[in-house]
Amino acid sequence: MAQEPEYLEIQDLIQKQIHYSLSTLTAGLAGGRIYGTNEIANLPKFLFSPGIQNLQAKFSGIPAIIISAGPSLEEDLPCLKEAEGKILLIATAPVVRILLAMISNPIS
Repeated sequence: MAQEPEYLEIQDLIQKQIHYSLSTLTAGLAGGRIYGTNEIANLPKFLFSPGIQNLQAKFSGIPAIIISAGPSLEEDLPCLKEAEGKILLIATAPVVRILLAMISNPIS
């Protein structure tokens, strides 16, 4: 019996996210328990987030910071917390999980 296209699309998305999460989790565990915990806790947010295409032109004229993983991220977290609600924070996937655990009002 053939599956509905929407079902197959959702199934594929979930499988890809689980694979990505497990890969990232394995790598992240070397960086500490907080990373692994955030990865698991925020999985639903990534599965059901609208995606980057929905952001085009929504934040025109709003100041933003682009954040990526690196050696200075941990020391920059207090500054990013202070910036919450004042500017748009844009982050790579590994960093998003850390920021979602830190901020009080994420966009879902």
